Amino acid sequence: MGRELGVSRAPLREALNRLVAEGLLDFVMNKGFFRKSISVDEVFDLYQIRIALERRAMLLAVERATDEEIRDVEAYWQDIMAKADSMSTPDLLLADEEFHRRLLALSKNRELCAMMEVITRRIHVARHIDIQQTTWNSKAFDAHHQVTRCLLDRDSETALKVMTEHIDMSLDRAINITKEMVARFFLIGSVAQRQITKPRDDFSESVAHDVLTRISD
Repeated sequence: MGRELGVSRAPLREALNRLVAEGLLDFVMNKGFFRKSISVDEVFDLYQIRIALERRAMLLAVERATDEEIRDVEAYWQDIMAKADSMSTPDLLLADEEFHRRLLALSKNRELCAMMEVITRRIHVARHIDIQQTTWNSKAFDAHHQVTRCLLDRDSETALKVMTEHIDMSLDRAINITKEMVARFFLIGSVAQRQITKPRDDFSESVAHDVLTRISD
């Protein structure tokens, strides 16, 4: 894998350890790193945690954020939408994650933001596939504007409703994403553990490359 990605063992091992921390790989002492099976419950539960954290952040943001701070977040997303048609799926996902990161920062609760970072990393691959599968991205991204408008109006009730509907994941979507993750990132036709030797396709290689980039940053 090191040869495939053009990196030495140290940063590669750090990247693999990061993937273990993010719930994408397993590590067995004296055996190495293994592909991890993924369950519908895990994907579904992580999204539910995300909803809980973001709802709490919205309540705090209504109380703590200034109009200028909210408008800065709104302006960021308007800029993204102006160039969205020319953005790749990975870039659009990173921009979406950054929007939610800035939105949560309006809560001015560092511990809440830190917990959300963990969730964001663990659902990153699922969200990558979700964006590719989803046909209502335009409607979903419009919710970002609605949320910032609600915050400016100090309308916490509507902000919570919009945010919940924006993030909420049905069980069917969780199942579809889990199946796609198994097919594209893990083993085809089986989720039995198998020691990693190299990324099995461009998608898995891009995930490893993304982790290496985040480490170097």
